[in-house]
Amino acid sequence: MSRWTLLVALAMLPATVTAQPVDDARRAVKQMAAAMHCAAWSRLRTVARRGTIVADGGTGTLREFVDVHTGRWMRAWTLGGFAQSEGFDGTHRWAQDLSGASHTLDAPHARAQAATDAWLLRRGWCAAIRDDTAVSPLLAQTTAEAIAVRAIPQHGAPVDLWISRTTHLLLRSRQQLNESHRVDEYSDWRTVGNIVVPFHEHTVYPEDQSTVDVQAITVTLNAPVPSPPAPSAANDSGFIRSARTAVVPYSVEGNKPLVDVSIDGVGPLPFVVDSGGHLIVTAETARRLRLNSALRANSLGAGTGILHAGFARVNEIRIGNAIIRDQVAKILPFPKWRLDRGLKAPIAGWLGLELFERFAVTFDPRSRFMRLTPLGKNVSRRGTRLPLVFEEDAPLTPCTISGIGGLCMVDTGNAGFTIVEGYWAQRHAIERCFQRGIDTRDGIWIGRTAISLGGLRLGPELVEYIPPQPRGSEATTVEAGILGEDVVNHFVATFDYGSHAMWLAPIAGRTPRPFSRSGLVVSKNDDGTFVVRSVYDNSPASGAGIHSGDRIVAIDRIAASHISRGQFADLSVGPLGARQVYEIARKDGTKRTATLTLRDISVPTLRCNANR
Repeated sequence: MSRWTLLVALAMLPATVTAQPVDDARRAVKQMAAAMHCAAWSRLRTVARRGTIVADGGTGTLREFVDVHTGRWMRAWTLGGFAQSEGFDGTHRWAQDLSGASHTLDAPHARAQAATDAWLLRRGWCAAIRDDTAVSPLLAQTTAEAIAVRAIPQHGAPVDLWISRTTHLLLRSRQQLNESHRVDEYSDWRTVGNIVVPFHEHTVYPEDQSTVDVQAITVTLNAPVPSPPAPSAANDSGFIRSARTAVVPYSVEGNKPLVDVSIDGVGPLPFVVDSGGHLIVTAETARRLRLNSALRANSLGAGTGILHAGFARVNEIRIGNAIIRDQVAKILPFPKWRLDRGLKAPIAGWLGLELFERFAVTFDPRSRFMRLTPLGKNVSRRGTRLPLVFEEDAPLTPCTISGIGGLCMVDTGNAGFTIVEGYWAQRHAIERCFQRGIDTRDGIWIGRTAISLGGLRLGPELVEYIPPQPRGSEATTVEAGILGEDVVNHFVATFDYGSHAMWLAPIAGRTPRPFSRSGLVVSKNDDGTFVVRSVYDNSPASGAGIHSGDRIVAIDRIAASHISRGQFADLSVGPLGARQVYEIARKDGTKRTATLTLRDISVPTLRCNANR
């Protein structure tokens, strides 16, 4: 994901403010407009700058163009030899990622954020007092050095501004993004022509602790703004042996779809097909491929931990007859348990946006084949059409959860139940409803509730409610939920980013995935044993005397080291009545065996009413 990608969250203005602080805020904006020579600025057509960028442990070059009147802009930069760009075409924001392909960011919140970005870059505050921009004071943020105000441009998202009391120049801006915040600090103001511009910008993303520094070298007035790249893939993919499509088998392990991939002639390598992610290779895969890692970026994802990622270029990726050339892979040092497949080769990586930007992808759970076809050409359109929009890089589609509308991410890499996001639930005052589910004692509640996608009604499906998190994917302020393989495998599913749509054709006889039939929640140790984190009440595991803290050494005489976490999850939803024998090591060093007979555990069905 681009460090420059700006997304939106809802921010509330103070319920009541006195007239004097409001007047002070408006006066501060007027003074900023005068200090930044708005009269001269309005006579310009464009402003362009060229400079250096320092981010992710690397140094590179940057070019930026802004149309003063329309707010159209484009920014392109190169770091460590890897190029990216982004911009706003007057209607949509777009992003061209490391792979060379681009897509529009057209979800409602992304549109609002794009309007605010354009307002900032075209200096919308020059007319903020006489147009429809709402301006209010932020008394708690105001200091002796700066007056803090909140501005909400017309059709835009809130942005907080700190205006110097002495120079009246803009010192800092702050925006709430989808999963984090962005803070921009402006300094080294210089006069160019008849305007003043900041030659230095320091950007901080507090949640993942990353920074970006841009130092302008030249600023040019009235330069033309280049056209954005077409929102499609570069000419770097296709099919070999005159094929027009690729049909490859895939397996589902631990509720994740895996396909065999070859990279630079090495393979087959097991990769997760992840519509919610990017091209990733593990540290071990990078060593095997002798990839030279460049840069050092902070990376967030599921959970709240921060991983340090490198990047490397690969020449060729083959998935059956499909081929993608000249790609940039993110290298991530995942823990062993995340990759473990028991006696099989560990997961080598993830295929994400780069695949879906180049091919329409169809999953058929009946035959366990995945079909790749050119975007928009001869694509299977069987089933119900669902529109796809983007906040970042993962597809979102309108959905309802327990009858309440929102946007759901469609994430084939999500192996768990549908996630109900905390900020969305709080916004609709239904978090307590989901907390009537089963308490996992890990800060997550499990229940069943109805889910609808377009005209398709599912359920009651298993969902897990995760309260708002400080960082990571569950810090989202935009999405209502994340739909994973648990939902997708009800359908023959086709993703076609070229048509901004997906199609779901229901599979007759498919039933919702069962909840745990053992009652065990485990994690895996480096020594290969499973540690019992919790045991559900009135479950087969509790009846067999298994307790939190016990270590599982073997299951049915198979050493735990030969069983992956995903395979353990599959065993836990085995056939009703199946008997499983666990070898247990207690905390006190004693050992015992426990026999479980799998049965369904009752999960509450939740019917939530919004704002009650």
